[in-house]
Parts: sequence; structure tokens; C-alpha cells
Amino acid sequence: MLVDPASPPEPAPAAGACPGGTGPADGPSSGSSGWTVVMPLKASARGKSRIDLAPDLRRRLVLMMATDAVTAVAGAPGVARVLLVVEDPDDGRTIADAARAAPVHDRSAPVDAHVTAATSLNAAIRDGAAQAGEGPVAVLPCDVPSATAAEIGAALAAAHRHARAVVADADGIGTTLLAAQHGRDLNPRYGPDSWRRHVDDGAVPLDLPAGSGLRRDVDLRSDLAAVTGPATRRAWRDSGEGAPASAPA
Repeated sequence: MLVDPASPPEPAPAAGACPGGTGPADGPSSGSSGWTVVMPLKASARGKSRIDLAPDLRRRLVLMMATDAVTAVAGAPGVARVLLVVEDPDDGRTIADAARAAPVHDRSAPVDAHVTAATSLNAAIRDGAAQAGEGPVAVLPCDVPSATAAEIGAALAAAHRHARAVVADADGIGTTLLAAQHGRDLNPRYGPDSWRRHVDDGAVPLDLPAGSGLRRDVDLRSDLAAVTGPATRRAWRDSGEGAPASAPA
């Protein structure tokens, strides 16, 4: 379901319903007992501009990274809803439809998209959190295509023990996951040195191995070689950009 900010809110679904999902989910799948995961995405036409690739390929990789990340989150234990926060409605439709169709999980939370007018990452996150309703809310940007459902579920289970919690990227500088028991308490501070800023603001660091897919965001072309998300890996392989150089004659 694509939600336009100018449209009136739709009535809440009946208990146990999974609008836009693949069917009823096992475990917490609605209401305040499960996590709403807000996943912000800059418009694919201008996203990940630091990746040195042709614009069309870069846009495709942005969409495939988001598809892998959203699919993993939707299949993670404890997730009640995935809320994509997008600038471009077409991006939201493409990613949500692909994630819903991915036959890789026994359970999948519903995937919805919200079109934001926000022009910065933190403002987009706050906009998404405001749509989440009651219950715990986490934030995970769409550039973590190697994260698995199991890793995400384990991190969210650990986050449940704290009012706010944060996961560092592999460099220990940026932030991947930010979680709060109430969306109003998220206080996102993504940007330079965001992990330290979140910790200084009271978020409890969650200790994940450096090799965890949940810590491996993609910012540079060199990051793509180690991606394990299937949609991203396939797009990178098919592009020919990721193939090793031919040996000299």
C-alpha cells in the first residue's frame, strides 16, 4: 500500500490482518507487540551518488539493495510492519512489490510505503515514525543488503531490553539500526559520527560482530564486492562491473 501524505489515513486493519503482505504472520504481527521498522530511502535517481557507476546502473543497484534489505526485515522475527519512507512513489511500489513476492521466508510482515516531503534523512525518519502508531519502532536505512532476517530479529530482541538502542556500522562510526520502545523517543541523529551521537544521547550500543550483515552498509563501489543479498549480488554480477579484470595476453 502506498500512502500519500495528502491522503486521509486508512482505517486500522482487523487483528491478525496483514494488508499488503503475503498472508498471516506467525508471532507478533500486528499491534504494539511487534516492531514497526521504518526504512528511509532517498530517491533512487539521486541516491548513492558516491558510488562511481553509470547513473542507470547505480539506480538499479539502489533499488536492489533496498529490495534485499526490506525482504530481510519483513521476514525477521518480531517485526510487525515494514514502513518504507520514500521520496519517489515509483521506488516505493517497485521495492514493496518485489519484497512481497520474494518466496524466501516462512513469515513476512506487511510492507507499506509512505511518500514523504521531507528533504533530509532525519526528517524523513521522524515523518515515518509519526506514521508508525503505538509500539516499538526501529529505523534501518535501505543500504544494508547483506543483513539477514535472523540478524535483524536477534538485534531487535536485544533492543527490547532497552528504552533506546543502536547498532554501529562496520567502521564503528556510522549507524545502521536505531531502535526505541516508542517512536517519539527515536531522536534520529544520522549523519557524520552518528553512532557516537546516538550513544551520547542515551542509546545503548548493541554488540554485533563486525562481519554481521546488519553492520555492512554500502556507501562505495568497493563495498559491493562483499554484498550477499541476492537481488543486489545478481544485479552487480549481471552488470559486468563486478567481474575480475582479464589477465593480460
